[in-house]
This record gives sequence, structure tokens and C-alpha cells, in this order.
Amino acid sequence: MNQPAPAPGPTTKAMGRIDAVDWLRGLAVVLMIQAHGFDAWLRPSEKTGEVYWFIRHMSGLPSRMFLFLVGVSAAIRFESQLARGADRHQMWIEPARRGLQIVALAYLFRLQEHILAGFNGGWSMLVRVDILNAIGASLLLIALVAVLFPAIQRRKDQALEE
Repeated sequence: MNQPAPAPGPTTKAMGRIDAVDWLRGLAVVLMIQAHGFDAWLRPSEKTGEVYWFIRHMSGLPSRMFLFLVGVSAAIRFESQLARGADRHQMWIEPARRGLQIVALAYLFRLQEHILAGFNGGWSMLVRVDILNAIGASLLLIALVAVLFPAIQRRKDQALEE
């Protein structure tokens, strides 16, 4: 006969997701928006005092949080790939590709800023380093470590066999 459909339950989260990492990313985004918003919208006369100092102090956290989370995410990804027995080539090519994408996007973003500013501010602003460059470079370094130290994977494989 007709049986009632099961009641819809809560949505299942993606396999392997760690809530703390997602929450930290969300907090970093909120702090970044807050920092840029306060800096852009406050009058110069309002940019004094302890409250503004606290806001400026907190505005330094998002970049450090994003850089930290890149390392955490890469470690989690490598561990899951090692557990699945992924190919070493695949393990280093993904962070290398993503690192190059982020570096390219950082320079494209800077070029866009330069064009929108009417080419004022000098060409030196195009080569300035910010957190996007640091994140891209760190991903490239992570990929380099994965290539240069295959012994890490061998030791991990030996530990799993024991």
C-alpha cells in the first residue's frame, strides 16, 4: 500500500567537513568586512580613541586567520588523500594550481585598482605584496614540500601498514 514518505530530516553536511574550520572562515570574513567597512565609512574625525584602536587591531586578524586556515585545510586534504592512497602527482598539482590562481587573481585585482584609480599612485602599487600573494605563495610552498619530500608519504604508508 501507500506508505507515507519519511519526514525530511536536517540536511546532511558534506563528508569530512570540520565545523570549526567553517566557523573560523566565517568569522574571518565578518571581521574583514567590519574592518574595511569601518575604515571606509568613518569620518576622519571619528578615527580616534580606544574603540577605533580596537577596531584597527581586530582588522589585522582576518588575514592571519585566512593564512592559518590555508595551512590547516592543506594538511586535512593531504591526510585524506594519503588515506585514500591518492597519486603523489595529484597531491602536489592541486595546491600548485590553486596557488598560481590566487597569485594571478591578486595581481589582476591590483591591476583593476590601478585602472580604477586612473593610473594614479605609480606602478609600484602593482607589485606590492598583500595577503592574497602570501596565501598563493604558501600554497606553492606546500606543493613544493609535497614534491620534494616523498619520504613523508612512504613513512605514512609504513605507519598504516603496522
